[in-house]
Amino acid sequence: MEYDVFISHASEDKKDVALPLASHLLNQGLRVWIDETELELGDSLRRKIDHGLSQSKFGVVILSPAFFSKEWPNKELDALVAREDGKEKVILPIWHNIGAGEIVGYSPVLASKLAVSTQKGIEFVANSVGNVVSKSGEKTNLNLKHIGPTEEEVLKNLSHQMLMANSSWELRKTLYELDEYMAKYPHSPQARMLKDRIVLGMQRAVKYESRAEWDYYDKTASKSMSMRGPSLLWRLIIWICILATLGFLLFQWLN
Repeated sequence: MEYDVFISHASEDKKDVALPLASHLLNQGLRVWIDETELELGDSLRRKIDHGLSQSKFGVVILSPAFFSKEWPNKELDALVAREDGKEKVILPIWHNIGAGEIVGYSPVLASKLAVSTQKGIEFVANSVGNVVSKSGEKTNLNLKHIGPTEEEVLKNLSHQMLMANSSWELRKTLYELDEYMAKYPHSPQARMLKDRIVLGMQRAVKYESRAEWDYYDKTASKSMSMRGPSLLWRLIIWICILATLGFLLFQWLN
């Protein structure tokens, strides 16, 4: 939202209520839409007001006898009522020189809303509005915390997993997680680039693991042959000795 509050009022209440209230709210750091500062010569009144109404979190409505007698303030009120869906509060009513009985005659719905009266002072009214806006900001922050990790956080985590992977299997697992994410957000260029990097890394890992496996087999075979070598040599020597002994005995017997 571009503005925190939209101040809807009758021109008769501008000097005594609307402008002092806007000043107090601005001093609190709130973003305020009020015709005095937003409308310029030549502006489209309807378009500017429509923009302010749609881009404000709350509508501060200064209800007074003059308010209910004017067309534009009532149109602004209608627009704010249309924005309320029964779940979120939009209209913040302020009573000025009017009582509950009179408001019931104009709008029973508005009469049922908790309001603040200017009889308590503009500063008190401004603090009441500021508290509502502040609490809505805290609620928004709490909701955002439960939405889940952002795209940047997800991709950063998957990038870390890719860098820490020790095998093609771990890279494949990371790729599966990325595919699940891309199923929800298929148009993310950062995700597609990360996928290309993971696939390339996985291909290299597979080649390295295959080469390492063959090297292991070669070393194992060589070791086996070296272990069998001395055994064959000793057998050969023994057979030579046996044959030499038999030859010597045969020679002695013939003589």
